[in-house]
Amino acid sequence: MIDGAYGVGAEGLPLENLNEVAVVGPCFVQKQDPFFGRGEDDESAIVTSRTWLQLCRLASDMIQTTGDLNHVFLEAVSELREENGGKVFRVEMGS
Repeated sequence: MIDGAYGVGAEGLPLENLNEVAVVGPCFVQKQDPFFGRGEDDESAIVTSRTWLQLCRLASDMIQTTGDLNHVFLEAVSELREENGGKVFRVEMGS
């Protein structure tokens, strides 16, 4: 997983938000794209209030599970739907 979204602070150092909560919700889903990769669909464990660092780890795990080594840039986290009283999110990866 490659991340290039950080800005630069007054001291010229990258700003980081890895310990901040990214989204509040119980489940993140990354479906296998049949065009890329040779792995399987990936669905994360149910966790509430994931931080950006947890999302980065999840995205890295999803790359290995789906076998999609072409899409390695974390671009967005999108809400897909509500299910069983909680929100389901997708980690969107780009190339």
